[in-house]
Amino acid sequence: WKEVIITEAKYFLSVVAKDWVLEGSTCGEFSEKNLVSDDGMHSVPVHANIMPSIVLHFYYRALDAILQPSTSNEAVESVLVVSKKFHNSLLSLCYFCVQKAMTDNSTKKFPEHTIVYDVGDCPLAFFKLIDSFIESFNERNHESEFSLPNYLIVLLRQLQKAIIGLIWITDFRDGRSIESSFIGTIKKLQQGSMWPVTSLQRACPIGSSTPNKEKNAVTTYKDGALVDYIIRNIIAYIKQRVSAMCYILRPRTRNPRDISERVMMVYCTMLCHRIEICFCRHPDQLMMCALYLVCKKMGYVQSVTFNDLQIAYEEMTKDFLLPQTMYAMFHRIMIRPGTDGFGDIISLYNEIFVPAMSDLWFEVAKAQVPAAMLTF
Repeated sequence: WKEVIITEAKYFLSVVAKDWVLEGSTCGEFSEKNLVSDDGMHSVPVHANIMPSIVLHFYYRALDAILQPSTSNEAVESVLVVSKKFHNSLLSLCYFCVQKAMTDNSTKKFPEHTIVYDVGDCPLAFFKLIDSFIESFNERNHESEFSLPNYLIVLLRQLQKAIIGLIWITDFRDGRSIESSFIGTIKKLQQGSMWPVTSLQRACPIGSSTPNKEKNAVTTYKDGALVDYIIRNIIAYIKQRVSAMCYILRPRTRNPRDISERVMMVYCTMLCHRIEICFCRHPDQLMMCALYLVCKKMGYVQSVTFNDLQIAYEEMTKDFLLPQTMYAMFHRIMIRPGTDGFGDIISLYNEIFVPAMSDLWFEVAKAQVPAAMLTF
């Protein structure tokens, strides 16, 4: 309590107080905003000088819910409870929710910028904390005024989607080690003959359909279990993205469900057999390469171009991606490591994706859709 929670809470709440001082005013003047209910029908005026108390109260409620095991969520590991970053992360999530409950954010869109504190050396644990935050908090408080409003849950899920794109980054100039990152953990599993993890073995349409006992045991280890958890979420995330893209492109696609299933087969095959091409790249970039491959090379839709995919992607993400992020998604992609190693989505497809997948897509084209893929 004294060494971890008190020191972190004092620092974080001082940041909250400064953040809420009215811009351009003297230190003694505070802005006033309103906390709004889920249905938008009720609001409570809030002065900035009591904001730290609101965040702290929310933090205690969330901490109590997360620490107690429930039917859908196991108790948080004790090692995390004594971690400063765990408490900073939880305080950050609480502040995020309070910020988004203000009337001046009435659109309830994902914020232009969000400062979050990472639990570990990469965003994996923070991603999992959001799950615990939503599931534990809502399960224990669903009949009280402290349950999370639906729009906050939507925003937290969008935050998780943003984190999925961050876990493949390999920029460690801030002193972090690659060994402790998501990529580093995958490499360790590969070196120990523990790749692919169970979820990929079940979802990949080619290769052995029966998990090797030694490989299946990886999910009993902490690293393997965490990677397996993230991979399941990535597959579910990409599946939603592909379905949305096919829906937007439906005037050009006669069988959007068939295309969606085939794209997921290509994507899971890539994760299982060519995971290296995911490093330093956003999952959505490779999703669009897989979609283009299915449409063109496999002959599902000959008329689709990357320009069509960009228009559909912009329509799908218009509510929470900034213009500069959208530009980088298509025109600033790591092709080869180095200062000038960037290119556009077409370069990624021609120079990286096709060479890596050319010996696999014929097997994927004639394979059956794995039953496990339908469960994600």
